[in-house]
Amino acid sequence: MNSPPSILYTCATCGGELEAAADSAGLRTPCPLCGVLTKVPHPEAPRPAGASSAAEMEAERTLREIHPVMYGRQPLLFVLVVALSVCLVGLPILLVWWLRNRCQVLTITSYRTILRTGWLSHRTTEVLHRDVRNLQIYQTFQQRLTRTGWIGISSAGQSGIEISVDNIPHPEKVRRIVDACRGFTPVR
Repeated sequence: MNSPPSILYTCATCGGELEAAADSAGLRTPCPLCGVLTKVPHPEAPRPAGASSAAEMEAERTLREIHPVMYGRQPLLFVLVVALSVCLVGLPILLVWWLRNRCQVLTITSYRTILRTGWLSHRTTEVLHRDVRNLQIYQTFQQRLTRTGWIGISSAGQSGIEISVDNIPHPEKVRRIVDACRGFTPVR
């Protein structure tokens, strides 16, 4: 017996690949990955040659760009440097610290996670979401208080951590976004 036709589409919020019955076209249904109401599109023309999923038909979208925060691991040192910058002693330290954090950006797109570092010279490391084997989060006591942490991402193709970035704000939210892009359904 044939199964009823279905529509494959992508959640506009998390980028997860979804499937719905053909008779639900035009209705809003909650995404099982992120919980946001998503409109089921009407059936489309056949997929282009080589596109094996609805996600591959869609252009890559940037979901988040995140810079490390300055106060994450050492909030007391940050307060001290800010206090010293009032009398111009800590201003150079604060400027270098700020520049180091601004020259590091973690970008999460619908297909991959990219870490770009450097100001004069650049280094880029990226891991495709479909290849993520391990995603680690580590938070010290101070980082838990400031809601920051360290994130490490590795792929199936490497033995170690490929993307490693410290003092990322709300690391659990970052993990949920990457898991949604990987197609994992969050446990509630």
